[in-house]
Amino acid sequence: MSLQTAALCFIVCHGGPADHIATYAQTLKEQGINIRIYAVGDAAIKKFQERKIEIDTTFSLKRPNEVDELSKVVAKTFSVVVTDVGDPYDIKLQQSLADHAPKVSRWAYYDNFDPFVPGGYSKTAAQVMLAAEGILFANQKFETTPVCNGDEKEIDFGNRVRIGIGYYPLDKAEAIIKRRVEERAMLRSKILSESKIEEVGQKILVYYGGNNDEYFSNAFPAFISLLEEAAQDKDLSNYVIMLQKHPGASKESKDTQLVLNQIEKFKDNKKTPKLIFSPLSSSDDAQVGSDLGCYYQTSMGLQMVWAGIPLFQIGHRTHKDVLINNELCPSVLEASQLIDVLNNPEKITPKIDSKDDLREKLGIRKDKDWQDILLKAFSSAKR
Repeated sequence: MSLQTAALCFIVCHGGPADHIATYAQTLKEQGINIRIYAVGDAAIKKFQERKIEIDTTFSLKRPNEVDELSKVVAKTFSVVVTDVGDPYDIKLQQSLADHAPKVSRWAYYDNFDPFVPGGYSKTAAQVMLAAEGILFANQKFETTPVCNGDEKEIDFGNRVRIGIGYYPLDKAEAIIKRRVEERAMLRSKILSESKIEEVGQKILVYYGGNNDEYFSNAFPAFISLLEEAAQDKDLSNYVIMLQKHPGASKESKDTQLVLNQIEKFKDNKKTPKLIFSPLSSSDDAQVGSDLGCYYQTSMGLQMVWAGIPLFQIGHRTHKDVLINNELCPSVLEASQLIDVLNNPEKITPKIDSKDDLREKLGIRKDKDWQDILLKAFSSAKR
């Protein structure tokens, strides 16, 4: 059976893969392919609504008993089903589909560009992928290179089909480049004025927050500790340090309290930076209005490197993500290293010989190429 005659169903739990799936759905529909999208969870639903992509059915992550009901619907209606991999719901779903929809070709979609993701993602993703019949990877390199489980050990995929699509939403990165020319001054002014900080030519450094235990318990506390230590050796009063919280993190989460505590410690020291919470509604806006960025683990790293934004990883240990593995940004583990990158922003400005070279390093194909791969992906799918 070819994809041209398949009824293809995407079942999506999280906002990150939803953004990719929305693009895939548009591409496939343009080729006359019958596509349906089932969204499970608020983040995914919101992403499709923002993209004005029609959702056929919604299910709730809070009602796992619906998994079998959803599987039976899929069995009656579709030839091919693709789930994302980041939620325990996906594990139950793939297992239920195997029981209730044995004739449906089952795929898992790994949207992350890193071979290992801390905080539980990789543990869940490994179980989902091994419960599926085939795996689609956003990063084209993962068609042949190792991907790790929650113990950072290579997953043995056996005889499962692995397809590297090579897609990343670079249109967003291109938009960031343009916006940094047109809107940077306005957003910078908004950051400072809404935080009641006088404009004196400060550098705005954004920390892009996470939303998992590794981040809350280890990575962000390490950042705060390194910042405090660096402030003892260097006058950082010309810096505004802004926390752009992860959209899924609660307002009362641990990173919030750590920032509040550090603001209190810094308040009477004229050589310390201003610590603030971002007044901006999106991480894209933060990239536009800031001078440089730092993170521990974020799916936006590729976007920032493509846009040429000075960037570094900082935390309790080096996380070997796609940027670190390709020497596109440094890992900061000591206060002296933090001072060095702040003193020398040219060291953390991505060095790009050509966009084609950068695509190769990151595992991203050109538009026509990834679209061709997507169209061919299910050519041997069963019914």
